[in-house]
Amino acid sequence: MTVARITSVELHSEEALDEFSKTFNAIRKTFNPEPISCTGIQTAPTSYMIVAVYENDEVAQSALPGREKVVEHVAKYVKDVWHMEGPVYHHQFSDEFVKKLSQTV
Repeated sequence: MTVARITSVELHSEEALDEFSKTFNAIRKTFNPEPISCTGIQTAPTSYMIVAVYENDEVAQSALPGREKVVEHVAKYVKDVWHMEGPVYHHQFSDEFVKKLSQTV
C-alpha cells in the first residue's frame, strides 16, 4: 500500500519561505528521489507543507536518510519542522490529467 509522509515547516519569514521553496525544489530529487509524487503547499505566509507519496512503507523508510540531508540543506530558513506519515487510502487523479500525463510519456 502507498504511504504518505506529510512534513510541515514553519519558516523564519516570508522571504525565508521563498528561499526555502527554491532550495527545496533544486535539491529534493538529488537527495530524496524515492517519492512517486511530491507536492509543496504554502499554507500561510511563513508556513509550508510537503506531501510525499511513496510506493510502500519500505521505500518510505529507506528515504529517511535523504530526507534528513534535505532538512540539513534548508535548516537556515526553518524555525520549526515536524512530520507524520501513514497509509494512503485515496489517491486519485482526474481522467483529464491522466490523459495529459500519458501523452507526455
